[in-house]
Amino acid sequence: MVSVEEANRARRSPLQLSPKAQETLSSGLAPYYYSQVLNELDDLLGQSVATEGNYIVETGLDLKLQAQAEASLRDAVATEGGSGGFSQGRSPR
Repeated sequence: MVSVEEANRARRSPLQLSPKAQETLSSGLAPYYYSQVLNELDDLLGQSVATEGNYIVETGLDLKLQAQAEASLRDAVATEGGSGGFSQGRSPR
């Protein structure tokens, strides 16, 4: 059982990412995906609670599929962007 003091101390701890999550974030893989996850935490918990930490968040990001989607989007922008009037793209939700 966790004491009240331990619970209060844990609530005041900053949000810490796992080493694997830190590596993924720093590598620039799927930055928008991770931003959206953090935004949803803020929406669900409120910003002050979301940044307090001590949460385990599991997501279903498939990095191989993400890389394929990004490559496909880059190809579409490169081949159709000029005629379509766009220079950037976003995958649909």
